[in-house]
Amino acid sequence: MSYSLLTYIYNSVWFLEESSQDGLYEIARNFRNGNLASMDFSEERAKHRAYVISLTSDIALVDENGTESLSNSSLEHSIAVIPIRGAITLQDQRCGPMGTVTIGQSLMDAAENPNIDSVILSIDSPGGEAHAMFDLSNSINEFKQKCNKPIVAFVGSMAASAAYGIAAACHKIVCSDENSVVGSIGSYVTILDKKKSMEADGIFAEDIYAADSSEKNIDIKEALEGNKKPILATLKKYNDRFKSIVTSGRPGITSSETTDPLKGASIFAVDALGMHLIDEIGNMSVAKKHCLAMSPKNYLSNNTDMTKISFKSTMLAIGSIFTTKVDGDEITEAEVLQLETTLGERQQTIDTLNTTISENETEISGLNTTIANLTESNKVTLAEMTTKRDVLQAELNRRPGTAATTPIVSTDPIAETTVYVVDEINEEAKKYRTPKI
Repeated sequence: MSYSLLTYIYNSVWFLEESSQDGLYEIARNFRNGNLASMDFSEERAKHRAYVISLTSDIALVDENGTESLSNSSLEHSIAVIPIRGAITLQDQRCGPMGTVTIGQSLMDAAENPNIDSVILSIDSPGGEAHAMFDLSNSINEFKQKCNKPIVAFVGSMAASAAYGIAAACHKIVCSDENSVVGSIGSYVTILDKKKSMEADGIFAEDIYAADSSEKNIDIKEALEGNKKPILATLKKYNDRFKSIVTSGRPGITSSETTDPLKGASIFAVDALGMHLIDEIGNMSVAKKHCLAMSPKNYLSNNTDMTKISFKSTMLAIGSIFTTKVDGDEITEAEVLQLETTLGERQQTIDTLNTTISENETEISGLNTTIANLTESNKVTLAEMTTKRDVLQAELNRRPGTAATTPIVSTDPIAETTVYVVDEINEEAKKYRTPKI
């Protein structure tokens, strides 16, 4: 058991789901009584090591001796999975989880490794140290700025309080079950007056402050004496920072008719969907789907070496072709060839459709030109006929002993034809011809 964890428990500010605080108190009590000091947690520690998975399998690929890190992982087109489990602390815990300083370094390693295409934070935690959350959310933002790689939070049974603050900084959040718990976005403080417990153990202590240190620990001293205003002011600063991190990462969070998620409620995933606290409910494959959908890379080369499969389309293409596959099934070399053939055929269909569209567009353009030419030709013909009519009308009006006649006007000049107009004029002219003798 690490002395640093005991120091965190007693002295740090925590963003923790309330029901989980008793566990920390129990750890502190057992450590103080000497029950945990000599235990070996090396196996438990190994469970919290980051690892990589391929696009075709959820099996962890990790060096059992711990000598290979995310910085030198050689598996191409892989996803780095970084576990965040239990109480979250700034520094590593010898008894288990990595601290956020180490997790942040793992993120930077994943950002710089060209073989790693995306990151999944596998979270199952009730929360933890406030400064640990601040530290890791900063690291996630740095990761997103440093590389164009997706980072997805995959929640097991819980991502509450500080754990949710970390998840909110990711691009997407996927919960494994509809009863997974998220939220608990809020802050509270528990002040332990250890004097009575220490006196029961025969330890009597008195705090003595230097003359010019009268404000040291003033908020705690005031709270123990009944004045909570100073410590509430401190707590508000932490809480405002907490909510700012959440709303920056999840700006679309909404309230239900009965619950405001920004006031500290713990919320089941099935309800969190409607409040935009999470993006989807599903297994690790769903989290991988989000990674692939956001990835800037395209996958599937002609390589059929089953140890190095790379995809030029998304996993959704596989799902649409291999409808009988279930989670955990492997893909054979023959099935990869089938996939490539099917994708090739679909691409040919797309190319044919694009060619047809192009030909239709060319034909439409030609028809539009013909229409425009006919329209212009009709305008010229109409103008010529109008001029000719006016000349004939003037000639008729100049004949001796004739009265002026009403000009011939068509009610539909666009539909009028040259023959029709000339016939009309000839009939009118016959009335004024000089009879032969």
